[in-house]
Amino acid sequence: MSQPPSLAPFLPVLFFTLAGAIAAWQLRMSRRCARHTPAAGRAAWFLCAVCTALGITMLSGCSSIAPEPQPVSYRCDDGRAFSVTYRPSLRAATIAMNGMRFDLEAAAGNGPVERYRCSVLTLSRDGNRARVDVQGERVYENCRAEATVSAH
Repeated sequence: MSQPPSLAPFLPVLFFTLAGAIAAWQLRMSRRCARHTPAAGRAAWFLCAVCTALGITMLSGCSSIAPEPQPVSYRCDDGRAFSVTYRPSLRAATIAMNGMRFDLEAAAGNGPVERYRCSVLTLSRDGNRARVDVQGERVYENCRAEATVSAH
């Protein structure tokens, strides 16, 4: 079941547009009470345009936020499972297994196998296959990525 799109990113635009329109209206009213001049009208519309542009600028800043990476679930031949959240831009990953979480850093490697390490654990990934070694001993092997379901 898909969720409706959030209106939260549009709130800054709405806020600044309304604030600009109210300020422009108040400026026009204050000028109208004294005397009507074309300059007052131009100033009011300029203020409204600046506030709208500020809101749109804030909205465009929101669109550059990268989506949160989704964990990849792995199932091994022996039935055990673990999940990994990869963060390629940070050259890092987080593995969750047996109720524990480990933050891993990418290790330099040759060939197609990616390796992520911390002081006690090494995760090796080759395509949709993965292996986990703890203190040099293979703990999870012959593991394959399961199909993931997007929350969007």
